[in-house]
Amino acid sequence: HPIDRMVLVATVRALMRLRAAETASRRSSEQWQTTFDSLSEGVALVDERGCIVRWNSAFVGMCGAIADLEAGEDAALLLERMIGTSEPLNGNDHHFSAEYSFGKRAVQVSVNRISGRLAEGDKVIILADTTDRKLAEHALRMAERLSASGKMANAIAHEINNPLEALTNLIFLARSSDSMQMTDRLLESAAKE
Repeated sequence: HPIDRMVLVATVRALMRLRAAETASRRSSEQWQTTFDSLSEGVALVDERGCIVRWNSAFVGMCGAIADLEAGEDAALLLERMIGTSEPLNGNDHHFSAEYSFGKRAVQVSVNRISGRLAEGDKVIILADTTDRKLAEHALRMAERLSASGKMANAIAHEINNPLEALTNLIFLARSSDSMQMTDRLLESAAKE
């Protein structure tokens, strides 16, 4: 049937704006996902039911063989398998952070509540690998201990060296002395040392 020209133009313009908005939304989504996946920390979003709904590649890397992640997986069970407790998710605090170890890794686990009307009850889990920092701290402590041991050994050697040096000098003088009386005095001083 015949269409009013103005209605046709308005409809086409509305569809073009919708198409542009969809393209911008898709582009923004792709940029956000790329940024999300580029983070070195593992990040996972947990809904109000406690199910993991989204995660980045670093999160999968940190979970390793422990988790074959699927959308809707129970976050508490995943943490139980990884670190042996679901404590980070159980608290009512707005922010939780603690260090755990699993395997040969040390991991800082942080859980933050998402604020907002639409996301009430949702949480973000952040896993940061602190293994290298822990190893560096251990190496620093060991270096400090070795340094302290070296200083103590140096002090002991110095305390022992002083009397020994005096003895060595007195014995040298006693050997090179022509007088028996002088040699006796030098040996007496050596005995005191």
